[in-house]
Amino acid sequence: MKNLSKLEPIVENVVTKRLRKTLDICAKRNMLTLIFGETGRGKTLTAAHWCARRPNARHIMLDASTSQAMLVRRLARELLGECRGSTEENKNAIERYLLDNETILVIDEANQLLEPPSLSAKKKNMEYLRLNLWEKTRTPVALIFTTYSLGEFEHGRLSAFLEQFLGRAMNRCDIPAGVFSVSEVTPIVRAVFPDASPELIAAAVEVAAGTGKLRSLVAYLSIMRELVADNPAIKPDAMTLLDIRDNYEKGGEWPEE
Repeated sequence: MKNLSKLEPIVENVVTKRLRKTLDICAKRNMLTLIFGETGRGKTLTAAHWCARRPNARHIMLDASTSQAMLVRRLARELLGECRGSTEENKNAIERYLLDNETILVIDEANQLLEPPSLSAKKKNMEYLRLNLWEKTRTPVALIFTTYSLGEFEHGRLSAFLEQFLGRAMNRCDIPAGVFSVSEVTPIVRAVFPDASPELIAAAVEVAAGTGKLRSLVAYLSIMRELVADNPAIKPDAMTLLDIRDNYEKGGEWPEE
């Protein structure tokens, strides 16, 4: 469990509020939970803050192409403090721990569970979480996906298997692809520049629609705040924000021959 003081600050907006509500339902109702959304929309930071406020919550980030053995080892380290021999020994120890301790599991980058090449490996990963952890130990489990959408679960190449999973995951949050300009971007800009002009907010919306989405916007706003503090001649306006974005994403302007 991370200390709140070590986490990046979070600005409440329509997405963070919806994510917290979804996680609250997961914990209160013990409902298998699925969260979907593109990268840079605040899923990980919101989950980290939510878990940091609850001693019994565990926010677990998965490694690339996680196999079941990797997943079990990761859970063992997080819950037990160490791995205990074979995969089966760890499984048994994890189940005993969850039966004896009220715990909430928030599995981030859960899309890595669907990356192993064989369909059987993907099924083993998902069914382990559903059967062994959620159903057997009655542990609230929330899975956060980045590269898989709710539509992928319903109609994608793995839908024949994943749609069965949906039938048990009644608590879902599917963040729309488009960034909400007013309810998502504006609070972030005004948290840094309370007197932000409409033009600056419009530029922020443009940045948030590009590479990195809100993650990039937050970084560029922080850079602009530092530049303005160091040089009063620099104005915290739309042009400055877009110049910062272009310098970082394109390497700046090239001279004309």
